Amino acid sequence: MLTEPELIAYLEDSLSPADRQRVAGELERDPQQRRQLMRQAQMEQALRAALGDAANARVKQSVLTVLRGEQESALKEHVLADLGSLAPGARRGAPREPRGLAAQCSALLSLLRRPAWAFSFATTGVAIFMGIWLAVRPATTTPAVETPTQVVLATGTVFPKPGDIIRAGTTTSATVTFADGTILHLEPGTEIRLESVTRPPRNGGKQLKLNCGSLSAEVAKQPPGLPLLIQTPHALVTVVGTEFDLTVGTNQTQLEVEHGLVEFSGARGTKPLAIAAGELAVVTKSLPQAQRLARNPYLW
Repeated sequence: MLTEPELIAYLEDSLSPADRQRVAGELERDPQQRRQLMRQAQMEQALRAALGDAANARVKQSVLTVLRGEQESALKEHVLADLGSLAPGARRGAPREPRGLAAQCSALLSLLRRPAWAFSFATTGVAIFMGIWLAVRPATTTPAVETPTQVVLATGTVFPKPGDIIRAGTTTSATVTFADGTILHLEPGTEIRLESVTRPPRNGGKQLKLNCGSLSAEVAKQPPGLPLLIQTPHALVTVVGTEFDLTVGTNQTQLEVEHGLVEFSGARGTKPLAIAAGELAVVTKSLPQAQRLARNPYLW
């Protein structure tokens, strides 16, 4: 069974090649550990989004203390350590002596008058607040982006996290699989990014950006209100459940639907066009409105 430090090291790419290969093998064999990895990735993403690069190890540890349900005494130790690190004496390694409440408040106010200490204190407070909010929010809160369970490349199987870029080889394809059975087949040279689309803003569900290349999709029926969203440089594709082919060129995006119904709109927020089975549509760089083309006789 993989430990939490191993999962964190795997996400941060700090394992040795041998250990990384061992962890990847464990994840491939055990669905429960893959889910744990996804939860850890979502937690890391939430911390980065809330705190940015300014979050230091102590602040992060304070938040994780809340999330892991440690006792109040343990949380107090983390918080006191964070606040203690702000004092000049603690920074120089000098011992701290007990002081009265008035003296402690006076010292704290003196620190807050200094911009550097005030910023550090505010960062610590925000971190603790975010940690408590993440711990008490409803368990049904939807993650920012639903990530695939695995991606099969010519070089092997990987387990992506939100924000990752997936590239098929120049001469080889790739297969992206989600937990509900939805499958994306990436043609050679295709690149996608697992992140929220710029419009419409939405939390949860399958969302990705097709930067270049072609993909074919077999999409299982999606939950109400959470269709699959694929954004290209020229268009937005909205899918509830169907099969289609999508191709991105230098100046246009082309959609061909095999089964079901797909909404297709330009990248500038134009009115979506419903594309049915056997139909072809295109959005060009110079014409942002989706245009329905003649039916494909092989599919009609």
